[in-house]
Amino acid sequence: MEKLKAFFSKFGILLIAIIFVVIIKIPHLSLPYSWDEAWSYLPALIKMVENGPSLISGSIPILYSKGHPLFYYFLNSGWVKLFLGDMSNIALARIFPLLVSIVLLIALFVIARKHFSPMVANFSVVLLSVQSLFLAQASLVLPEMLLTLLLLLSFHFFVSGKFGWYAITASLMVITKETGLVFAGVFGVFYLIENKIFIPGKDNFAKLFLLTVPLWIFGIHLLLNFRASNTFFFNEHLDYITFDFVQIKRVIKSSTAILFMRYGRNVISGVVIISILIILFRKEKLNHLKYLILISVQIVSLILFTSINFYTYRYMLPAFPIFIILGILLFEQAIRKNVYRNVLIAVMVAAPLYFTITKKGKSDIDLGYASYLPLQKEMVVFCEQQNWYDKNFATEFNMIMAMRDPFTGYHTTSKGFKVDYLPELEDFDIDIVILDSTGEWTELPGDQKDKFSLIKRFENKNDWGEIYMKTGN
Repeated sequence: MEKLKAFFSKFGILLIAIIFVVIIKIPHLSLPYSWDEAWSYLPALIKMVENGPSLISGSIPILYSKGHPLFYYFLNSGWVKLFLGDMSNIALARIFPLLVSIVLLIALFVIARKHFSPMVANFSVVLLSVQSLFLAQASLVLPEMLLTLLLLLSFHFFVSGKFGWYAITASLMVITKETGLVFAGVFGVFYLIENKIFIPGKDNFAKLFLLTVPLWIFGIHLLLNFRASNTFFFNEHLDYITFDFVQIKRVIKSSTAILFMRYGRNVISGVVIISILIILFRKEKLNHLKYLILISVQIVSLILFTSINFYTYRYMLPAFPIFIILGILLFEQAIRKNVYRNVLIAVMVAAPLYFTITKKGKSDIDLGYASYLPLQKEMVVFCEQQNWYDKNFATEFNMIMAMRDPFTGYHTTSKGFKVDYLPELEDFDIDIVILDSTGEWTELPGDQKDKFSLIKRFENKNDWGEIYMKTGN
């Protein structure tokens, strides 16, 4: 009994956080694929399941991989093959990212406890587990959760001086997604500056070599890409790179907002600022200064990298655990009385939890998809029941994936529909238009309203969908 009490005293908060995440995510495991899952990653995973899991760039055509390294595809397809399934078994495919998310919580707890304190460990896992972006991504077939885990492990091995293990985890990080190269670069430059080593000496040669291993691994990936496809990168992705000041400013504003301000995270940022002011007022030296600087540089580097590249909200996920660690370290040093600590901890947890429960958007950065994906599936099934396979549809991005591709999980048959983008309505002979709450169009274009009649409206909580048919069809 004493051992059991000791176990729960040490790991009880971690277990509660894991149980909370699992309870939230179990109902989502069988939801259809959506957004980048359906458009980009699912076709590549289907192809890799067919060909067999492989880490060799070029083992699936670049049109499927989009030039990305293949570690995530290798793991998820291997998981599906291990249990004799395919990607049509959506729940099976989603269990893998859920397991990665649980391992991330465990890693965060263990690392924070080892390097800092039990309070930092407990508070970190609770605060991460209630974040809307973390909960949304926890079961999605996307690589950001794995990238986040590998960044955290690389951080641990780097600050622990275990450069052999760092070389392994950082190499896996760069072959999960290109962003990992940015993180690895920061670790390398940080080591050089911290140790004032710009010309390798005998004592440091081995460490410096291990720090460069991720770069060589990524270089091999590029060479294999070139051998298979005669190009190092997917050319369409290169077109997204921009140095336009207005665009960079817009992305920086968006990425900082999603990390520091939205979904109740403004409360956390506010407490962090107050903590810094208290420490400055006391004229104290910052505890764990090396960690704070390294975390800050990693976060800034991620923001700057995403500002010139293609950007979407989920790309900020790797910054969440390290920002949480940074915030709690400052909070722990500044707020000394337990009564104040407990009140502020409750507020910092309650604010994001409230927005996680109440704020339902129309993308994959919160739990809103749990209500609009069933609605979209209901619309697809309705179209199947009407046998509208000979009709031409116009709709927007997510519904295009749902209508067109039977393997995305919305269909009851193996037949897809003929679909074009709604903005191109006038350029095609369109029979049916579908509007829904995840798109930009809330009503038919003004010059098209008299040409279409509402056939059926679907509603699920705050989400809706409408099917219009051309008059006379």
